[in-house]
Amino acid sequence: MSNQALKGKVVVVGTGAKNLGGLISRSFGAYGASVVVHYNSDSTKASADETVKAVQAAGGDAFAIQGDLTKVSEVIRLFDEAVKRYGRLDIAVNTVGKVLKKPRLSKPPRKNMTPCLPLMRRRRISLSMKLASR
Repeated sequence: MSNQALKGKVVVVGTGAKNLGGLISRSFGAYGASVVVHYNSDSTKASADETVKAVQAAGGDAFAIQGDLTKVSEVIRLFDEAVKRYGRLDIAVNTVGKVLKKPRLSKPPRKNMTPCLPLMRRRRISLSMKLASR
């Protein structure tokens, strides 16, 4: 028996298909939430579909939607589709980031992080602005 503490709540999870985002999506589903599982590209569609099935099996409802969240128009579409499907939006989680494929170091050099920062800021700001306007 699952805990349905979030039954009736609608959650958008940016990059919610796999890894941390997938875990978050599945967890919300286990608590009964309706989850919008965002994925970035065709290469993660299968993971998104798998996550949707897992959310549904856990007692929540879900659908997957592709979009490039570096584009404000895609962020707007993500939120609009959530509201179109469920009539509301209660929670937004941003797990959007960029994976650095570098050797593991005890402390990453600043130069490796610098290209990631503007991307993460832009996505975080876009998601936050759209949520705030609702």
